[in-house]
Amino acid sequence: MLKAIVFKWIFLRYAISDSFEMEEESCQQRNAFTPKELEDCPECNKLRISFGWCRECEANSMKENFRNWTSGNEEIDKLIQHTQLNATQIKTFHKCLQSVSLAGTFGITKDPTSNYMIVIKYYENGNLYQYLDHCNGILSWRDMIDMLWGIAGGLERIHSEGKIHGNLHGGNLLIEDEKVSTDARISDVGLHGPCDNDLNNGSIQRYGVLPYVAPEVLCGENYSTASDIYSFGIVMNTLATGKKPWCNRAHDINLAKDICNGKRPEIPEDTPKFYSELMQQCWDNDPKNRPTASYLNEKLGEWIILICDDPNPSEISDENSVAEEKRWKMVSQFPQKNSHPKTHPEAYYTSIPLHYQII
Repeated sequence: MLKAIVFKWIFLRYAISDSFEMEEESCQQRNAFTPKELEDCPECNKLRISFGWCRECEANSMKENFRNWTSGNEEIDKLIQHTQLNATQIKTFHKCLQSVSLAGTFGITKDPTSNYMIVIKYYENGNLYQYLDHCNGILSWRDMIDMLWGIAGGLERIHSEGKIHGNLHGGNLLIEDEKVSTDARISDVGLHGPCDNDLNNGSIQRYGVLPYVAPEVLCGENYSTASDIYSFGIVMNTLATGKKPWCNRAHDINLAKDICNGKRPEIPEDTPKFYSELMQQCWDNDPKNRPTASYLNEKLGEWIILICDDPNPSEISDENSVAEEKRWKMVSQFPQKNSHPKTHPEAYYTSIPLHYQII
């Protein structure tokens, strides 16, 4: 079952900021000229806030039609009614479904089993794990940084709207492999756990993929933007190693204790210093020491410019060149059969209940 609050977030995640921009633009247009489509509504005589569209009349029309339909779920009905009554402009909602760095979302559907599903764009490269398998776990550092830049941008947008992801891991990063670059899109925002789970409620049952769960969450604290950043750090390691984190261990209370005590996945020897330092900042045991998504987005963007676009040598570009050379030299020395390490039978990479709490 999917959370009603998640559906609401999908439809409204950009509505607040975008609608203000659109209303301001409409007001500027009104000051310059007043075509018929922007005059007062002939039905209710109230001011139109959008081109050829009266919010008041549209809301009343929808409200009158509420009794004529149902999704079969009271919470979903309330959600749809809420989004309809609080709409400010149709284009706002179209725009929010086309966000860069977040998986393309088309809407909600109900299948014959009566389960509700979110309909998203099909990504033929699959998720990050599938993409790494296809590439034999080998990516250039430039491609990794480019993918992380997109993920950081998505997290920044989520956090700027006062939300948290709560379950960032390789399985819900969908890969779009373009001719110019390889991009990762964030999906499954807030979709882990039962529908009545509240991420901000400290007493709820914890769900997640253990290697990506921040130590403070394992110790009973709430999910937060900082716990998302911890997960981002583990994603950085997943890209660097080309394999799932802690794939050789059971995902149990012992691993949870190790994580809380500061144990982290191994860092490959060819990792550039600048990359390694940022990764370790992200997975710092103290949430206060972790960078923000905004900082990550800015820093990764700077790296891309220094590595790809700046003709002048820099410490970052030099370190990256050395790391790339090391990586391809190492790759040439290992047979392909070692690219896919065996996974422990009790290692889980889908969201599961975390029945233990570390004190």
